[in-house]
Formats: sequence, structure tokens, C-alpha cells
Amino acid sequence: MTTPTHTPPDDEPGPVRLLAGLFLTQLLAVIAIAAVLTVVVSSLGGGLDDDVSAGTKPADRSSATAESPPTSTPSQTPPASASSSPPPATTSAPATVSSTPPSPPVDDRPRVDVVNQSAPDGAARVVAGRLRERGWPIGRIEDFSGNVAETTVYYPPGMRRDARLLANDLPGSLRVLPGFSTISGSRLTVILVD
Repeated sequence: MTTPTHTPPDDEPGPVRLLAGLFLTQLLAVIAIAAVLTVVVSSLGGGLDDDVSAGTKPADRSSATAESPPTSTPSQTPPASASSSPPPATTSAPATVSSTPPSPPVDDRPRVDVVNQSAPDGAARVVAGRLRERGWPIGRIEDFSGNVAETTVYYPPGMRRDARLLANDLPGSLRVLPGFSTISGSRLTVILVD
């Protein structure tokens, strides 16, 4: 007696073919999701700072910040004489709205390390002095051996806003980037490059 053998019809897929089809379907779904996310992120600007790009000046910075003198503190302001009167309100300049966030109170500012990778001798001390005049507490001032392409303000997690304010207090258009493993994880760091 012969046993009948059962052969599957040609249109019924085997287990390998089913797995391959399932894998292909999932792969296409992942590619579609990645494409949608790419479009959304690129349309929102990717969340990057304007000041991250090298060699360009953010729109909210004026060229006057490069050489502006330090602001005077109340102790440096001469006392008003009793005979002087305030200027009339009609001659005052109209108020302008700045897109730069206000500086935090001096007591809330994080400490800043100023390190020199390849700037001329004494540059780190000059920059640290300028920052100290503007109310930034200074930490380390020393040389740095690294491979940073241009002068950059690096910040640890949670200090991006402070880093942008610090960059605004320095001349030129500086990059502002998240810190890396060999610099402070609790302070802002300015790496000077010639």
C-alpha cells in the first residue's frame, strides 16, 4: 500500500518566505518612519543654535558687541547733584526689544574656565579679565592640548543658555557647543584658538 504524499500548492508560501515577507514589511515601515522624522526635524530647523555654525554671526548680535566697553556698575556711577533735573520724557529714545535673553544675576552665573589652545601668549588671561569685568566668575586659566578648530564656548548639560550669554560677552562670532569628556562637566569652558 502506498501512502499519499501531500505537496503544498504552489501559491502557499513556506516559513522562510513568510519570515522574509514579514522582515521586508517591517524594514519598509522603519524606513518610512525615518523619512517622516527627517522631514519633520529638517522643517523645524533641527533644534540647532544659530551660533553653532562656524564663521557666521547670529542675527541677534550686533557688531557693537565686539568692542563695546564694559558696563559701569552702580559704584562707578557719579552721584547726581541736587540741582540737576531729569531729562524730559519727550527726548528719550524709543525702547527697543532685544532677542538676546537677559544676563542672569551675577550670583547665579556658573564658573568659567578659560583655556588657550593656540591663541597668542597671554590671550587666556586677557579673555578671563574681560569676562571677570562682565561679572563672570573665573575658574582655571591654563593651556589646552587639543584639536579644536576655532574658538568655542563649551557647556555641560543644562547650561546651554549660560553658554550663549557668555559667548555674547566676548568679541566675534563664537561657536557654542556641548562639552566633551576632557573638559569640566560643571563649568563653562572657553577654548581659545588663533
